[in-house]
Amino acid sequence: QIAVDALLAMLMQAQSEGLTSWQISAGYRSVAYQQKLFDDKVYSYRQQGMTGAQARSAARKLVADPGCSEHHTGLAFDITVPGTSFGGTKQAKWLEEHCWEWGFILRYPADKTAITGITNEPWHFRYVGVDASMEMRETGECLDEYVERKQSE
Repeated sequence: QIAVDALLAMLMQAQSEGLTSWQISAGYRSVAYQQKLFDDKVYSYRQQGMTGAQARSAARKLVADPGCSEHHTGLAFDITVPGTSFGGTKQAKWLEEHCWEWGFILRYPADKTAITGITNEPWHFRYVGVDASMEMRETGECLDEYVERKQSE
């Protein structure tokens, strides 16, 4: 409930600043639904001529393994604009600049793909709490780096 409340407060602030077109494309996902998404992506790659192993490897760069998706936690949201590619929109820019204030982070930034192992997802935001999000903003860390540093402290 905390993540949903923070999401609503964040989007209400954005709307008060004139950004009124939003869509939550994904929130909580069951493991079964994640399995379907993963299987569909593997099938798509197989149709392009990849072997099963190649297709699974390629799919993992775009779709989390079932049981491993942040969407299973209820803390991740795919936030988009209806009918358009999200990256580069005013909404995407606003979220990148302000999401920290409500405890969210852009989970898979373009400059961290080598660390996260996931392709840039400008729509995927993860609730981590305000203290963590502000610290990560100050250090420039992605969640993977932040967790690794905290474990070594």
